[in-house]
Amino acid sequence: MVKSTLGVTAIVPALLCLGMAARIANAQAAPVARIEPGTPVEATLARGESRHYEVAATGPGAYLHLEVEQRNIGFTVSLRSPGGADTVLAQRSHELPPETLELSWEATAAGVYRIEIRANGPGSPKGSYRATLQTAPTTVAKERLQISAEEMLVDGLRTRAKPAGAGAAESVGKFEKALTAWREAGNAKGEVKTLYALGLAYEKLQQFDKSLATLLRTLERSRSLGDKQQLAKMLYAVGVAQEQVSRFEEATRYFDQALVLRRELGDLPGEERVLVHIAATYMYMSQPEKGRQYLDRALVITRETNNRREEGLVLSVMAATAKNNYGRAIDYLEQALAIARETKYRFFEAQTLTNLAGAYVDLGLYTKAIENAQAALVINREIRNRQSEGHSLHTIGASYLFSAQYEKARDTLEQGLAITREVKDLYGEAMLPLRANIAETLRRP
Repeated sequence: MVKSTLGVTAIVPALLCLGMAARIANAQAAPVARIEPGTPVEATLARGESRHYEVAATGPGAYLHLEVEQRNIGFTVSLRSPGGADTVLAQRSHELPPETLELSWEATAAGVYRIEIRANGPGSPKGSYRATLQTAPTTVAKERLQISAEEMLVDGLRTRAKPAGAGAAESVGKFEKALTAWREAGNAKGEVKTLYALGLAYEKLQQFDKSLATLLRTLERSRSLGDKQQLAKMLYAVGVAQEQVSRFEEATRYFDQALVLRRELGDLPGEERVLVHIAATYMYMSQPEKGRQYLDRALVITRETNNRREEGLVLSVMAATAKNNYGRAIDYLEQALAIARETKYRFFEAQTLTNLAGAYVDLGLYTKAIENAQAALVINREIRNRQSEGHSLHTIGASYLFSAQYEKARDTLEQGLAITREVKDLYGEAMLPLRANIAETLRRP
């Protein structure tokens, strides 16, 4: 049995690192690697590939701390105890900004523990990681407090991940307890990580002012850590939060700082994400041509790094810059849709179909709009994305309305409105004036 946590900090007993083991049942299928305390190891993995590391614990109470720096890779870190039980310690998508994850655990029995780092499957590009192991023969009180804080943080992250925001409110209390533990342990990195998670929980609850205030605290705290990667991440997060409260000039100021750091770090995927958000802020400020300049560079990066999913995202944003040229916008969206289908990215496929439907609505091609929105609706129901399901229904309903199919419009928009209220979607609630307009239309003789 092992007390496990999250991130990439792992605790294991009085340990002797043995490297990649022949004793692992499936070792012949996995490349051999060796890891020594204090000596970083690096590996490049294609999707589905893995590396295994063994650590021998001479007795209960030993401590192991593993840090894994993500480099354009999505991965899963798992632990196998001497008794053969597997525990997933951390999962990380390649689509998230790069960061160093930390895992910790304390062994409760002597024996060999196996750590596996496996690249995620379909849709995850080839990428690399850098892992560093630290060990201690015993786990002291401060380390146990950190393990407890990590457990509470992981519990909060799992709770927050429940669909449709169901767990976001509950996760807030878990994150606040984790914050208290990190502060008692004097661990500033853990505090920053948890404040960030708390800020995103408020965002999921659509409490955008609270999210911004929390992320600003996170940014202030992270400046003292001297970690450029972390600082770039926080500047980006604050920029996004400023966007959400329509402070677009402020958002651009934070994105510009994040962009400088991403370029200093040579982080092309991180640079691309910042460029897309800068472009979006200029579009919000009615400067689409200026935004397009940033998107052109972002598109080049996605092709240099062969990141097809991000390429599709950039193309879809470029469609928004061509709003008055519907032919060009539809061309961008068709390219994005082809990529979504190629990469089997169902969420983005549905989103792109909905955007195509919107373009066809603007062109007055309501039959095509309904076809695309209905295709999106099927996918959103398949992947159980209730919020996007509501958006698809709104688009279908609007198409029925504008094509004078009033009964269908009313029924479809009623369904969309019910979902909007169920998931507490403020964006969907903004459709209420449209709903009122429909009711007025239907009352006419």
